[in-house]
Formats: sequence, structure tokens, C-alpha cells
Amino acid sequence: MPSLGPETLRGNIGILLSKPMLIFLAFYSMTSLASGGLQAFTVVALVSLHDTPLAAASGALTGYLFASALGVLLGGVIADRTTRHDIQAALAFIAGALIMLVVGGVSLHFTVIVFALTLAGLTQGMIRPARDMMVRAAVPKGAIGRAFGFVSAGASVGGALSPVLFGWVIDLGKPEWVFYLLAIIMVLSIGTAMVPKGTVNRD
Repeated sequence: MPSLGPETLRGNIGILLSKPMLIFLAFYSMTSLASGGLQAFTVVALVSLHDTPLAAASGALTGYLFASALGVLLGGVIADRTTRHDIQAALAFIAGALIMLVVGGVSLHFTVIVFALTLAGLTQGMIRPARDMMVRAAVPKGAIGRAFGFVSAGASVGGALSPVLFGWVIDLGKPEWVFYLLAIIMVLSIGTAMVPKGTVNRD
């Protein structure tokens, strides 16, 4: 087994702290922050904001989760057919943000809410294959495992911050801000998808 010398260690750290990897770390953090907030606080926000029946609010979340899984499959097909994975992710973020703004700002019948959140789940699921393809394209072949381990830590960061942020707005009595914050996070995430990242230096 080869030893981990100073040069190798510096190279590994250089890869992980490079511009592309830091941007992808933010990308993973933002998507996890949004996903965690939506999954944990959508039901209580819908019930408080629109007097949505609990069963319907839970059904909307279920629709989101199932559609998200389907979106991953659909996104994988699209990712195989395009090289512009950044555009794929950006369009999905835009669609998701618009849906969140409508759900948060407009009083909708619960059947429309179920449909809207199911559609949002589909769009957000489509982001994941595009995101992973962008990471793979930016990283040297021998460093893919380390790169995914590093950027995936962003998911833990986002997941840890999500209950604090979204729980705070619920405690303030502002359930609409669950959806507004989701929209804001999705719009900010477009930047992490679209900003030129280049490739990680192999040296």
C-alpha cells in the first residue's frame, strides 16, 4: 500500500479546496437545505398558511417524494443526452422556485397544492443526476471518490441547518416564509450550478 507522503497530502487537499470543489460543496449544501426544509416543514406550513387539511398536506408531501424519485430517473435520461448539465439543473431550480412562490403567496385549493408539489418533486429530482455529472466532469479520474466524499459532506451541513432556519420562521408565525425561503435557496442554487467552474488541477 503506498504511503501518504507530504506531496500526496498537499495534492489531495489542493483538489478538495479548489474552486470547483468549493462551489460543488455549496451546491450540495443548498440542495440539502431546501430538501430538508421542504420535507420537514411543508405539512405544518400548509396547514397553518392555507388551512389545508392535514391529509391533503401529507398527500402533497408524499407526491413530492414519489415524484422526486421519478425525477431522478428522468433526470438521468436527460443527463445522458446533454452535456449542459448546468442548464438542466438551472431550469429545474427555476421551475421549483416559481412553484414555491405560488404555493406560498396564493391561496390554492388543496388538490392544486398536491399537484404543484408533485411537480416540484419531479423538477428537484432531475437536479441530482445533473449535479453528479458536473462533479464527475470537473474532477481528475483518480480523485472522483475523494471529491464525492467531500462535496457530499455539504449535504450534512445543509441538513443540519435546515431545521434551525425553517423552524425559526414557523416559530415566528410566518409559514409562508417556508416557501419563500425555499424559492430563495433555489434561486441562489442557480448560481452554484451556472458559475464557470473549470476543472480541478491534476497537479
